Amino acid sequence: MIQKWIETEKMKRMTMDNVEEMGMFSLAHNCCYIDENRNTRYRDFEIDIDARELAKGLLRELTEDAVSFESDEDFDDWMGCYIGEDGICTQRGLIATFYQNLWAMAELREKLKYYEDLEERGRLLVLPCKVGKYEKRLVDLEKAMDESTLYDWYVTSVTQKDTPVWTGEHIEELLNDFYVIPKEAALEKRRVKRMAIKPILFNTEMVRAILDGRKTCTRRIVKGAIPDDAMWGYTMFTPKGCISCRGVYADGYGEGFYKLPYQPGDILYVRETWSHPIVPSDKNRYVYRADKVAEDGFKNEAHIWHPSIHMPKEAARIWLKVTDVRIERLQDMTDDDAEAEGCFDYTSTALGFPDVWDSTIKKSDIDRCGWNANPWVWVIEFERCEKPKEE
Repeated sequence: MIQKWIETEKMKRMTMDNVEEMGMFSLAHNCCYIDENRNTRYRDFEIDIDARELAKGLLRELTEDAVSFESDEDFDDWMGCYIGEDGICTQRGLIATFYQNLWAMAELREKLKYYEDLEERGRLLVLPCKVGKYEKRLVDLEKAMDESTLYDWYVTSVTQKDTPVWTGEHIEELLNDFYVIPKEAALEKRRVKRMAIKPILFNTEMVRAILDGRKTCTRRIVKGAIPDDAMWGYTMFTPKGCISCRGVYADGYGEGFYKLPYQPGDILYVRETWSHPIVPSDKNRYVYRADKVAEDGFKNEAHIWHPSIHMPKEAARIWLKVTDVRIERLQDMTDDDAEAEGCFDYTSTALGFPDVWDSTIKKSDIDRCGWNANPWVWVIEFERCEKPKEE
């Protein structure tokens, strides 16, 4: 699924040592490195050269300077002078800036490699709480840990072969700065915090299908201009929460980004046609047209019904959890998909769902968004759930 793929990409190691195992993106992160003698080097698929020698060669080939350097320190001083005097306005200034970026990238890579190595050995301690001298917050959902419990927790978080890096003094200093919570509680709190609660509108017929357990999926129009040769996917430039689309747009071939309306794990509360009861009470503050339709048909007009878009959140009685979100052409659906949409009374997609779909589209939009137009749609799968406890 989309979210699982994104999380997998985030967890991949970035630093590598073997050029033969690298692709273009891996090489971009590892082309500059520091060798065992603490010298900066540049490498690609064909060369592996000292950064100073590379910069000296560029100076000889691209500039008319005949400066001889007495030592590595002397060379570094001249590079600093070139940057200060010329900036990027001359060739030697550009080369000096390039050299500066080489060793800066190499140092950043080595720092990242250090932490990734610790993480692989199980010795990178990621604390599930906020650090801050002036922000001492208790985020415990059950009980705060005492010093001995924290020390045991840290010891068991590293491998048996490794000795804990922190001493008792470090643990005491840690406890003075912030509170610590059990890992399970931290993960649960983080999950609840990330969980989005959003509204979704359904007409009366679809509300009945959800209540009857017949509807577990819905389709919504993808808004925005979409090229005819659209190719959907993800690239390194795709923003979080979006999907990328490459194709020929009005101004030529390019890449567009479309924000997903919902994410797997989101909680949705259904907005439906509603009203207040004729005789209000504390136990019965709202009534719903879907129930009255089931009881009396569409002839009951005793209530003044309010459009679903105006239904307050507190009136919501149906809660859904998003399990998957994908994008496809409307006519790509199957008979099973039509059944998941609540159209099980029809034996053929061509006879059932198209009529239901077109009934939800404005007449002015039928040519663009109707069944025959075969538009791109978001396919949102969900399941019934309980109302979440909000803090």
